[in-house]
Amino acid sequence: MALMVVFSLFSCQNDDSNALGWDDVYTVTVVPDTNGSFHLVSDKGKTLEPAQKINFNPKEEKQRAIAILTFSEKQSDVYDHVVNIHSLDTFLTKPIAADLGDENIKVYGNDPVTIDSYWIGDGYLNIWFGTYWGGKTHFINLVQTDEENNPYELDFRHNANDDVPVQFEYSIVAFDLSSLPDTNGKEVDLKINVRLYNNGQTTLKLKYNSNKKLSGTPPDNVQSMLSQNYSIILE
Repeated sequence: MALMVVFSLFSCQNDDSNALGWDDVYTVTVVPDTNGSFHLVSDKGKTLEPAQKINFNPKEEKQRAIAILTFSEKQSDVYDHVVNIHSLDTFLTKPIAADLGDENIKVYGNDPVTIDSYWIGDGYLNIWFGTYWGGKTHFINLVQTDEENNPYELDFRHNANDDVPVQFEYSIVAFDLSSLPDTNGKEVDLKINVRLYNNGQTTLKLKYNSNKKLSGTPPDNVQSMLSQNYSIILE
């Protein structure tokens, strides 16, 4: 389960940025190391070494996170950059879900959402979405329904678990795309079928190359997100 904390926000800046302030907000991957510590990987695939120890216990598996960082002038013997971590909050990170055939709607749901941003970062499909929330846990998945004939066409599924629509909220989820077939350096269309509030069943598209880490456009208006409350509980 993942709970978006109140101040969570994100953006994608240049990997070599040294700016200070809210512009230093990134989506990253938290990668656990064998010694119990961790390092980060940026959306573009740059490896980042924490400059200091922080009170954060990484899980055994990789997790996507929202991080407020500034880049240090220190040099790392192992990683691309050294960073000072001011805040680090993991969010829901999942593999692609199994196709259950006729049971897909029953298990994964088909409740509508809005999607404000979607992009591929560090090999993960990241989706910033909104929906009505009344306090129940919402079930979010990415399902591959035709692996043999259309391996790059996926369904974004939302099961609100019959939640009462009290207020409209936003959240973020990341899906690991490493189980998709290797594109062998080629660029293909990644199609995401989703049911939207205003447009009904819709297909979104992104260019996907399994050799490249970043595709699409992450949100860039970080300041406007500060007043929003990211409180949807997801699993």
